[in-house]
Amino acid sequence: MKIFDNRSKKFLTVTAIFLVIGAALFVFQLLHAEKVLTILPIDPANGWIGYVTYSLIDEVAGSFILAAIVAIFFDVSLRSDMISELNQLVLDAQRPREFNELRMSRNMFDTDMSKDISSLQPGQSLALIGTSQRVVFSDKPGIAGIAEKVRSGVHFQILVLHPDSMIVPCIQNLSKDFGFSDLKASLQETYLGRIHSLGELLKSDQPILGSIEVRLLKDLFSPFSLHKSPNLTLVGFYFAHESGTQCPVLSLAEGEFKEQIQKHFDRLWTKSLQNVLLKADQGELTDNTHAVFELPNDAASH
Repeated sequence: MKIFDNRSKKFLTVTAIFLVIGAALFVFQLLHAEKVLTILPIDPANGWIGYVTYSLIDEVAGSFILAAIVAIFFDVSLRSDMISELNQLVLDAQRPREFNELRMSRNMFDTDMSKDISSLQPGQSLALIGTSQRVVFSDKPGIAGIAEKVRSGVHFQILVLHPDSMIVPCIQNLSKDFGFSDLKASLQETYLGRIHSLGELLKSDQPILGSIEVRLLKDLFSPFSLHKSPNLTLVGFYFAHESGTQCPVLSLAEGEFKEQIQKHFDRLWTKSLQNVLLKADQGELTDNTHAVFELPNDAASH
């Protein structure tokens, strides 16, 4: 789309001619009209013909100038609207570029997420939001793979649901139809069975160059899941009629939407400071899984 097409150029040319004619007549009327009409001879001061002619020149000059001004005003207004529309078109064209791919099931990204975690280099970070991140702690890549990355220098920031969160009964009311009859028990299995075991792995004498911190969302809630690393950003939806792992996921490119996602995570991360489940950083280990759930007798005996 061209802002200045041939029709616009013609319109501007005609407007300019109107403005020049009006200005010329106005100057003529001010400086020379009375002398010229007297020579013809038409006396604008005494004869009605001269008076009418003199007034007509004045009116025509004003009309040409007014027409040019009005035309310029409307042209600028219309052009401003056109520029606004063009800006909107540019934004609309850019937004699809912020989304790399949509897959209709989170399971379809499991391999991508596992490979992404495995490819993380020392100094890089991974941010996760989920109900419990059971899949990540189980086998994609699992606690051994996570421990290896933490030792090598990778940083993990993970947000999961607190078992006493007010949202847990709401999720369970829906998830019981998808095979999770007791969400709290599922959280307990992940936190005590996997996250606690991860803390035990990190207690070894091997140096920890990176860090991992798992925080609990108690009086907070995220309407979507998140996997965000330097190379892969995934946002997962939650639908009432499907298990979370069966809901669609968007892969994001760089852009404003991705920036808003980061701000969302940062806000939740800051607000959950007092609910640390597990933290390992530079040799210091904090494991609060005992405080969240009572360890079973067989686990407490070890």
